[in-house]
Amino acid sequence: MNKKAMSYGPFVVGVLFGIVCGGVWLIKGRILGGLWIWSLVALFLGYALARSFSARLLVVTIAAVIYGGALAYFAAASEISGKGIYYHDMFSRMPRAEPVTRESSPVKFRTATNYKWAGSAVCFGIATVTFLGRRRAGAVELAEG
Repeated sequence: MNKKAMSYGPFVVGVLFGIVCGGVWLIKGRILGGLWIWSLVALFLGYALARSFSARLLVVTIAAVIYGGALAYFAAASEISGKGIYYHDMFSRMPRAEPVTRESSPVKFRTATNYKWAGSAVCFGIATVTFLGRRRAGAVELAEG
């Protein structure tokens, strides 16, 4: 057997697992969760199938812009509607979600919304850095090629 062909086994299993999990989440009615899983699968596929380093950085740039835009949209929607979701113990194994409003618990609402804004800023920062790095990597690849 070809060793290179055998090395793709775990990758294929992971992609199929992500596709199935995203589909199950969609069937169960968790639309955003299913789409989030499928977007991660698309990101990993795009990254793995890109041949050059510059193309991989472009895939990361596009994904970071999409995720940053989604987080900014949800943060703005929370600001406009005055409703948000506060997560207790965010980095534990099973975080609990609590719906909050600006009037009932302003501190939790502001914390939840600020995390969305911060996540959006981090994603746009990653997109900027990878885009500028892609331009440099492309120039280096052209000089070498």
